[in-house]
Amino acid sequence: MKKKITIILIIAFSLNLKASSKNGGKSSFAFLKIGEGVGVLSKAKIPSISYDDIFIASKNSSFLTKINFSEISFAHIDWLGLSSGEQFAASLNFFPINLGIVTNFFSIPDVEIRTRPGEPQAKFDASYYMTAICLAYPFDENLSFGASFKYIGEILYDETYNVFAFDLSSSYFININKAAKANFAASISNAEFNNNSNLPTSFNLSFGCDYKIESLKSKFRFGAEYSYMNDRKKGYINFGFEVLYFETISFSIGNQNLSDLYSISYGISIFYKNLKISYAYLPIKNNFDNSQLFGVSYMFK
Repeated sequence: MKKKITIILIIAFSLNLKASSKNGGKSSFAFLKIGEGVGVLSKAKIPSISYDDIFIASKNSSFLTKINFSEISFAHIDWLGLSSGEQFAASLNFFPINLGIVTNFFSIPDVEIRTRPGEPQAKFDASYYMTAICLAYPFDENLSFGASFKYIGEILYDETYNVFAFDLSSSYFININKAAKANFAASISNAEFNNNSNLPTSFNLSFGCDYKIESLKSKFRFGAEYSYMNDRKKGYINFGFEVLYFETISFSIGNQNLSDLYSISYGISIFYKNLKISYAYLPIKNNFDNSQLFGVSYMFK
C-alpha cells in the first residue's frame, strides 16, 4: 500500500509540474537521478571516488581520461517493485579526446487516472529519458577538462517535453607517494542552453583519496563532495567509501544528504578478467521499501 501511495504522490507532483512548461525538465530530472549507474549510486554519486566508472561521465566527464580502455556497461534498476529503469554507457578512446555516451531511461507503467471512486477512467505510462554525449581532454598527466551535452525529456500522459543542457568539469590528480594519491574535481551540471525550464543546475566540488596495500593486493578509497543546488538555494555534503580486496571483490557505502528518497547506499562488485558484475541496495526513507540496481560491464583491455 505504501508503494502505491508513493507512486501516486510522485505522479501527482509531476502532473502539477507539467502544468507549467517551465518545470518539465525538473520533473524529468527527479526521476532520472534515481538511476545513474550501480557503482556511482552505491558511493553517493561522488565523482572523486567513482572516477573509473563510466557512468560518472554524465556528472563529471573529465574523469574519462582516467579510463585507459574502451568499455560498455549496462544497469537495471527496480524501484519499489512498481517501476524500473535502464542505463547504458560506453567509452571510447580517440587520442587525445576521450568520448563517453550515457543513456538513462525510467518508466512507470499503468498510471491510473481517477476523477471519482470506482474503476479508473484511463491508464497511461510515464516515461523519462536522458542521453549525454561526454568529452574529455587531458591537459597533462594530472589535469583534465570535460564537457557533456545532454538531451533530457519526458512523456507524460499526452504531452512530451524536452530540454537541452550541458556540463563543464575538471579534475586534478596528485601522487602523494607510491601507495597513495588524491584528486580534486569541480563541475557545473545541468546548465541549460535556453532558459525555458527549471532544470536544477548544481555546482559541485569533490575530493577523493586512494591508498593501496600491495601485500594484500587491496585498495581503499574514500571521499566527499559538496553540491550546491540552485533550485533549493542550499548546499549538501555527501560521503563515500570503497574497499577492493585482491583486485577481485569490492564493497562500497555512501551517505547522500542531497537525495529526498534515500541517504545510505550499499554496493558490491565482483571482477573476473575483463568483466565486472555489480549490485547496489538503496533503502528508501520512511520505510517505503527499497530500490535495487544490477549492473554488468565489459572492459576491452
